[in-house]
Amino acid sequence: MILQQKSIDYEVESESLKSDFEKKLKKSELTEDDILFLLATFGVASQIHREEQRKTGRSYLYHPFEVGGYLADIGMGPITIAGGLLHDTAESYNERSGMTTREALYHVEKIYRGQLEEVEIPSLYLESYLPDVMQLVDVLTRRKGEIYYASMDRILALDPLNRSRALIIKSGGDRRFNVQEMRGFSPQRKLYSIFKSIYIVHEIKRLLLSGERIPFREKVEKAFEDLISFSNLALNSVLFEVSFEHVINPEEAVKLTDLEYVVEDYYRAGGFCEITEPSDNPFDGIVGKYDRMIRGDIDHERLEQSDIQLYVDALSFKQILKLLRIEKDYFIEGFRSYFGS
Repeated sequence: MILQQKSIDYEVESESLKSDFEKKLKKSELTEDDILFLLATFGVASQIHREEQRKTGRSYLYHPFEVGGYLADIGMGPITIAGGLLHDTAESYNERSGMTTREALYHVEKIYRGQLEEVEIPSLYLESYLPDVMQLVDVLTRRKGEIYYASMDRILALDPLNRSRALIIKSGGDRRFNVQEMRGFSPQRKLYSIFKSIYIVHEIKRLLLSGERIPFREKVEKAFEDLISFSNLALNSVLFEVSFEHVINPEEAVKLTDLEYVVEDYYRAGGFCEITEPSDNPFDGIVGKYDRMIRGDIDHERLEQSDIQLYVDALSFKQILKLLRIEKDYFIEGFRSYFGS
C-alpha cells in the first residue's frame, strides 16, 4: 500500500511539473512541434528518474525540470533544452544498475526513441534532433571513476556549436541549481561543490577570451554570470553558518583575502594561505587543497577543518570569483586547461 501511494504521489508530482513546464514553453518562441518534442523528452526524464531523490530529499525530477526551464527562459532551442532535461539520465542508470556508460546511453536512447515515435511530430525530430540530443547527454555523463575535470575536457573538445550548448547546460543549468540546492550539506561539502563551479567559471572565461568562434556567445556569458551569482549566494550561506556560533572577525579575514597571497606559515597555523601566486608549485594553499579533493588525494568528507579555516576558504572563493569576473588577465595558475595559457 505504501509503495502504491508513493507511485500515485509521484505521478501527481510529475504531471504537475510537466504542466508547469508546458506553460513555460508556451511563453517562448518554440513551435508547437518543438513543444510536443520537449514534453515527450520530459516524459523520458520522468520515467528514468522515477525512484530517485536528491540528497536534500526532494524528488530528482525537480532538477531536470529546473534545468530545462532555465534553458527555455534564456531562449535556447529544443536540442539544448532536451539535453538539459536528459543530462543525468545515463548516469542514473550507471549508478542504479551497474551498466557501462555505453549501455546506459543505449538504454536511454531506446526509451527516448520509443517516446518520440508515439508523438505526431515531423521525422526531423527523430532523424536529426534525437542524435544531437544524445550527443549532449553522452558528453555530459560522468564516467565511473573519472575525476570531475574529465567531463569538462570532453565538453571543451566538442565542435563550437555543441560546446556552447553543453557549457550552457553545465554552467547556467546543472551547476547553478546544484549550488542552490545544498540544504543539509556541511560547510565543507558546500565549499567542495562550489569549487567545481569555480573551475567551470574559470574555463568558460578562458574560452570567452580565446578568440575562438562561440555560438550563442551572449547566452554563454549569461550562464557565466549566473553561475558566479549563485555561487556567491551559496558562499554567503557558508559564511553565515560557520560564524553563527563563533566569534570571527570578518574585517581581519577580508583584509587577508584582499592580499594576493600570504605566507604558508599562516596556513599551518590554521589561517589563510596562498591562492594563486605563481610558483614552481602553483597549487599550494586553498586552491590546491580543493584541487586535491577533486582528484581524490584528500577525502573531503573526512577532512576536518576549523570554522575559521572554512570561513576564510569561503571568503577566498568569493575573492577568486570577483577577480575572474572583473579582471581580464586573472587566471588561476596551475589549472590544466584545454585552451592552455
